[in-house]
Amino acid sequence: MYKPTTFVWQPSAASLFKITVLSSALAALGITTGCSSTPQSAKTSKTKQVSGAGYLDASSLDSLEDLLSATDMRAVEGDRLLILKHGDVWKRMAVGFKMDLNHWDPRIEAQRSWFISRQPYLDRLSARASRYLYHTVKEAERRGLPTELALLPVIESSYDPAATSSAAAAGLWQFIPSTGRIYGLQQTGMYDGRRDVVESTRAAYEFLGSLYNQFGSWELALAAYNAGPGRIQQAINRNQAAGLPTDYWSLKLPQETMNYVPRFLAVAQIIKNPRAYGVSLPPIANRPHFREVTLSAPLSLNEIASVTGLSRAELYALNPGYRGETVDPASPMRILIPADISPSVDNKLKGMKAGGSSGWWASVTSPSKPTTTTSTSVTVRTTPSTPAQPVRPSTPAKTSSS
Repeated sequence: MYKPTTFVWQPSAASLFKITVLSSALAALGITTGCSSTPQSAKTSKTKQVSGAGYLDASSLDSLEDLLSATDMRAVEGDRLLILKHGDVWKRMAVGFKMDLNHWDPRIEAQRSWFISRQPYLDRLSARASRYLYHTVKEAERRGLPTELALLPVIESSYDPAATSSAAAAGLWQFIPSTGRIYGLQQTGMYDGRRDVVESTRAAYEFLGSLYNQFGSWELALAAYNAGPGRIQQAINRNQAAGLPTDYWSLKLPQETMNYVPRFLAVAQIIKNPRAYGVSLPPIANRPHFREVTLSAPLSLNEIASVTGLSRAELYALNPGYRGETVDPASPMRILIPADISPSVDNKLKGMKAGGSSGWWASVTSPSKPTTTTSTSVTVRTTPSTPAQPVRPSTPAKTSSS
């Protein structure tokens, strides 16, 4: 049963990363990334191929193909000199992996085969993640969580913060409205915290932490993130009554959830050692891409764009939570801007008073054809339905990406 105590892993892998940053950076210049250890399944991948037949059903294939429709974005943080100086955040992430990636299962093999046969998708994924991955990895480390969890947006939204689903799930982490509200994600006509990169990451890690506390297994926690904790608890109860094991691999779950965790583990295996699977990951500089600026007034988004010199597309890529033409006074009242913009811009934004709007922001935030994501990956996710309710913070925590 869930205990409202905070789960903490061993000390962050950040210190280990610093020791190896130079060698990691040099390796990153070779484009591909890799670790010295090779998962057991990778060792046999060259001789034992799984086509996916029988393990990727129609709904699973549809959900995987939906990942390909995520919005294309220009890659950032990929300059070779930056990689040499700061290292590669993909490598930093792999240092902090804590989950069992050596487990062999045909479902994992089938899911992995799909990803490694689509190098162009991995390239586009890296481009989208280049704005956000440093933040999601750093936050996982700060909270003592496995850094693999920063890969969850890969299978939820393909790291597209504008992603939505037919089940009304939104953002990198694909929160449905009710679960988002439980975890302090405000949703108004002018602001949607589920699309806010900083706030939704906070909420996702709090949710995942509470699920781990409840089930004691990251595989079960991930399954509950997908199917809802009530459904996972029911499956556990059935197995207990029948005298059967209650680990994730022994449970009878909805087909989508049977594919969800293997998909996550398959992605983690690839990220840990892409060379073993014949793919490459464009490196991403291990440094903050954005910083937070707290505002004293609800400025219009076109004023912010004018002061920062950002294009509409880039400002929206960092601030997809804002749905209107101005910063919502009920929102966290802050804006994300690229970290390399002059610090003088911060003071200018903080000192500005609310002004007018030229009206272009609505055309950016309301595309004629909204991006969609896997509808099945979120339709069954619910707020906790067991007596073990997740902890809701009294006030949403503030996080920093610097």
